Amino acid sequence: MARRSRSTVPLPETTADDAHPLMTIRAAAEVLGCSDMTIRRRVEARQFPAVKIGCKALVPRVFVERLLADALAGRTVVVEEYAAVWAQTQAASEDNQTPRDAGRGRGHA
Repeated sequence: MARRSRSTVPLPETTADDAHPLMTIRAAAEVLGCSDMTIRRRVEARQFPAVKIGCKALVPRVFVERLLADALAGRTVVVEEYAAVWAQTQAASEDNQTPRDAGRGRGHA
């Protein structure tokens, strides 16, 4: 059963096995083996995708997982370049949404 908030957008279902789509900077830093400040600096420089709420920032789990998977597959990953390509891919996927879905993900109801 999907959880509902007071907004009109339904929240995704989650189970104990599901991970939240966003992760803390500390968690991302641990996964990537770097310091929190390294990630924070990249977020502030717009070189690492994040959702900022006040002074708190959360990063997309899928971005961190894909970055790590590519590195483990033997590719050299330059985070700034990887983030730029990832942002372009996300923008392209938004452009391919149906008209009914067009407002989703941009704060529109």
